[in-house]
Amino acid sequence: MGISKTMTLEEQIAALQAQMDLLMQANKRPLSPAKRLEEIRRNYREQYFGSWEEMRKGETQYGPSGKSYSDYDTIMQIISKTSGLLFKYSRGQASRSASLSELVKTDEDMKDYEVICEAACKSLMNGIKHFSAAKAD
Repeated sequence: MGISKTMTLEEQIAALQAQMDLLMQANKRPLSPAKRLEEIRRNYREQYFGSWEEMRKGETQYGPSGKSYSDYDTIMQIISKTSGLLFKYSRGQASRSASLSELVKTDEDMKDYEVICEAACKSLMNGIKHFSAAKAD
């Protein structure tokens, strides 16, 4: 769980309560940190790149036409890896030193992850638009 031995019992209880609160959604259904992070990535991926269904139907307006699930999967992996790496670095952690869900302990951590995830999506979209446009010229 990663609670330091230098914390008082009250601090440990407060930290555990904060983590439990974080795991509860508005409908009071527990949601693990990993699932919440996955939900954040999915929401931003769909906001910037559309859903798989939209991509499959050709409704997305970036990159070349004829995209396949491989394109969709690659975008998912880039967002996941980039967001995870940047969040870990923002917490002073090397990539393999801790799991992402172990580092997300508070609502503030979750908000920070959202900011990083959105920045990763924006950056990837800008790159796709830039290089797709450069190839079309």
